[in-house]
Amino acid sequence: MTAQGPPPEEMAALALGPYRVGEMVGKGAFGSVYRGLNLETGATVAIKTFNTVNVPEEELSSIETEIRLLEKLNHSNIVKYMGTMRTENTMNIILEFVESGSLQGLMRKYGGSFPEPLVSFYISQVLEGLEYLHEQGVIHRDIKGANILYESA
Repeated sequence: MTAQGPPPEEMAALALGPYRVGEMVGKGAFGSVYRGLNLETGATVAIKTFNTVNVPEEELSSIETEIRLLEKLNHSNIVKYMGTMRTENTMNIILEFVESGSLQGLMRKYGGSFPEPLVSFYISQVLEGLEYLHEQGVIHRDIKGANILYESA
């Protein structure tokens, strides 16, 4: 899929219903992720944004399939889905924001390797999440440090 989100300057401070879009926190082949603020509750959220202009129908269908899947998932080791908002040119998936970031970022920040007990802790959490996904009939096909988010203790 190649649907990139709109340029950051178009998203910054954009209002999406009760959410205000903030800075970009990640970018991938499927779009961009922004930090957002729920103006009603003060909660920070992640807003995964896809540009829908000139996107083939099969790619939009793939995004909608991801949304239907996210709606059904409920596990402490899986990022929580909070809703979807569409604009004329974008589809925006509202997700739980994990403040601490990814394992890839953690490894870069602290020197690239961790002692076995810490690795064991993180791997056990990942395996619990994967077990839940498999019980739901879901196979995660992009497991990597950048896609594994962690909460600091």
